[in-house]
Amino acid sequence: MIQVKGYCEDGDNNDGMGPSDYLPAISPTLPPALTALELVARIVSALESTPLVAVCSIDREGVVRFCNAYCADLCGLPSEQVIGRKLAELQSRGERQEEHERMLAEVWRSGRVGPAGDWLVRTAGGRELCLNSVKIPVPHGSQMDQVVCM
Repeated sequence: MIQVKGYCEDGDNNDGMGPSDYLPAISPTLPPALTALELVARIVSALESTPLVAVCSIDREGVVRFCNAYCADLCGLPSEQVIGRKLAELQSRGERQEEHERMLAEVWRSGRVGPAGDWLVRTAGGRELCLNSVKIPVPHGSQMDQVVCM
């Protein structure tokens, strides 16, 4: 059985542990590498097939490194054309673009989840949409290497 420790919304359980410390406890009945790989594969599969939640991951330069089918659909492009492009090209926030960039910079700087908010965006496909989104930093070891946008 795989167990995952609890995690407070602000990332602080006052237990001296950070987000990267909340890793699954691996069952001794399966080899740890296989179990961890299987867990990651299941999570990615769930994210890819989530029908009503757009999910993408960006690197420090704002380049999309992962997107699920719903995110690509919102952008009005096939996923192959979304991955490798800057998020700002795919979803322009118009006159609030600088505000969005400042918020993303703060997420990168602080390593804390950004505030959820509504954004009027114009997609690369030309549609105007109102999206509610949140930015979630994902550490890799001691460094931040991606932010997940949902």
